[in-house]
Amino acid sequence: ISVDSGPGEAPSSTGVRSALSPSLSLSLVFSESESLEGHHIAIMSTARGLVWKDLSAEDVANVTAEADPSAKLELLCKVLQLNHYADNARSAILADFCLYNLTFCEENDFSAEKTSALFSILRLTFEYSFEGAVPVDMRASLAFFKGKMLEHSVENPPERVGVFTLQEVRLVTDYIGKT
Repeated sequence: ISVDSGPGEAPSSTGVRSALSPSLSLSLVFSESESLEGHHIAIMSTARGLVWKDLSAEDVANVTAEADPSAKLELLCKVLQLNHYADNARSAILADFCLYNLTFCEENDFSAEKTSALFSILRLTFEYSFEGAVPVDMRASLAFFKGKMLEHSVENPPERVGVFTLQEVRLVTDYIGKT
């Protein structure tokens, strides 16, 4: 958090801004004569579910703009910080899975917001299914996926955000059933 004030001026509520994350907002209310010392600062998320969790709008644009599949995969691995794609089977499987999911989003003209949300939902589902200490069966994986899709298909803040339409949910569910 940084406090902006002019020379010799006390910080004001309009002079405080958050450098934590674009999805966080910060609100302080105090008079010009008060200092920040001793104030409890509340930070609340303004994020829309998993939108922008793994891929920013810029990441989506950069990766989808790349026409060459090998270069696209390399760029995606860089964004995801998958440094051992070539020599680690798990990283290779995850990277390929993510690339196919992005291709699905491109083929269905999903917006950057929808692409980012679906990308994160599917990545979390992958991690839930394969990275836990206890093996997860297909039924549990599907239930996890459906729960995340439901969280992103109905506008009911703060628990749910309406990113996907019913038609898109069906389209994604059909895709997942074949993946």
